[in-house]
Amino acid sequence: MPPSAPESGLPAAAGGVWAWGPLALALLITVVVTLDPLILGYAGGQPDPVLETLAMCAMCVGYVRGLGYIPRQRGWQWVFSSAACYLSLALALLRMAANRN
Repeated sequence: MPPSAPESGLPAAAGGVWAWGPLALALLITVVVTLDPLILGYAGGQPDPVLETLAMCAMCVGYVRGLGYIPRQRGWQWVFSSAACYLSLALALLRMAANRN
């Protein structure tokens, strides 16, 4: 039976179950932005800080939730939830579509 806390003496994070959807999404965002960083900008090539923030938020939350970390406090549970990851991605995609018009 595995111990409840890691050997470092720090308490184990609540949860511990990987969420494959947000993790796959985070990996996809990482690959796409690495291959084509201009995708996070306006059609003319200028950067769009709002779009970049939304995409990076979706990526970071995807990694945190995808690797199984679930905070103990309710407010932070929503911030690092699958729903927050998908919402950030949806807002980023809407912003991207608006930038291309």
